[in-house]
Amino acid sequence: MIYKSRGFLKLNISMELLPNLASAELTQEIYDVYRKSDNNFFGHDRHWPSDLGHFLLSSFTIDEMGFVYNKFLEDSYSFAGKYEPILFRVLKYTPGCFIESHIDRASVNDETDHSLVLQLNPTDEFKGGIPTIENKEYRIQQGDALLYKYGEEHGVTEVTDGVRYVLNIRLSINQVVL
Repeated sequence: MIYKSRGFLKLNISMELLPNLASAELTQEIYDVYRKSDNNFFGHDRHWPSDLGHFLLSSFTIDEMGFVYNKFLEDSYSFAGKYEPILFRVLKYTPGCFIESHIDRASVNDETDHSLVLQLNPTDEFKGGIPTIENKEYRIQQGDALLYKYGEEHGVTEVTDGVRYVLNIRLSINQVVL
């Protein structure tokens, strides 16, 4: 598979670092939607603790967070045209929170097969909380993102101080560009 992303040609990529994907203003807009949201998500609690690691998960619809993906689509070399966003989630990590190293697996009926993790707040606001993919640490900054496909081992180290916020977008491949 070959695709063009942010001006570089990529071959068979299962993980990609996307530096400066979002501006500080866009990350603030995302945080504002999160902060102002009620607790109703299709009749269920929007915010709940994860059973995979130790952090708080909050789900959002395309109507609530679609503006984020529309911004990504404005860049003609963006990865975004290759995927369809399925689910938007904000993850909140407080001291002691982490995600154990694990592998996401898509089953036959799953709608998603890729995940994008966007760092929302400045990294000087927390300690720890470093994302890992295939046992490699990625010290991403506010506005940076990691894009990876299911099957890649990944996790997040423990946050020891402050609060870390990320936006996780679950994606589905919608086209291949040759």
